[in-house]
Amino acid sequence: MATAKVAIFVDGKNFYEGLRASGLQSKIDFSALADLMVKGVRGSVLTGLHYFTGVEPRQRVDDEKEDGLEKKKSLEGFLSFLETQPGCFVYRFPRRVRSVTCNQCGHEHSYTEEKAVDTSLVATMIRQAAIGAFDYAVLCSGDADHTPALEALRDLGKPTWVATFGGHGLSRRLQQAAYGHIDLSHTHKDYSFGEDEMFEELDVKGAVEEAQDYFGEDRYVGFNFFVNEWRTKKIPRDPSERRTLIQEAIENGVIEAYEAEDGCRAIRVIAGTE
Repeated sequence: MATAKVAIFVDGKNFYEGLRASGLQSKIDFSALADLMVKGVRGSVLTGLHYFTGVEPRQRVDDEKEDGLEKKKSLEGFLSFLETQPGCFVYRFPRRVRSVTCNQCGHEHSYTEEKAVDTSLVATMIRQAAIGAFDYAVLCSGDADHTPALEALRDLGKPTWVATFGGHGLSRRLQQAAYGHIDLSHTHKDYSFGEDEMFEELDVKGAVEEAQDYFGEDRYVGFNFFVNEWRTKKIPRDPSERRTLIQEAIENGVIEAYEAEDGCRAIRVIAGTE
């Protein structure tokens, strides 16, 4: 049987907006999600999961409050982890700062918006289809702006499915241009892990060591990423419980918290501790 290559393209903002709108709050295991999609479209090999997202520009991050900075670091931790997964590629695009002035009080309000994400996603899909990088594609987005890409892929003989959480944010135009629709809400338990995930044994040091081994000597274990995203069966899933356990380990001299070179708070096991 001939190998059927599958490529997955994820519009990060649209994907998570659909997840929240569906009421599903589970953390996503993108490796499991990719495997599920490859099988769902009857493919045999994943050529790449391409994740596109906007990130806050540095000049705006410098002006943010502490909670905003924490969210920024948590997002970067997630993206850094994602791109270490086999076959996953992350495309970051700085969000552009915009401002509006209130006609009544004259106060200027600034905000950011995504630019270049949609056009880059479309261009990447078409370029890879043209060089034969995949046979089938899955687009995780319901945005109508991606319709031209699906129409182009159809002309190139590349069947493309759209994957969304039910009908939340799914453009009718996009669905009509797609080969088929994948409802992610029906199978979310197969590619997610919830807050009630059981752990095998309580071992904070072992959990941090796992993360250190995974990232290697050239990278660090971000505190917020470890608390909110790191998947392990050695400690509970609940972030508040993890914070408490880490703090206890720090007080007991088993783990230390420190500032990484990029300013992020990180943790590591103190060498020689039992």
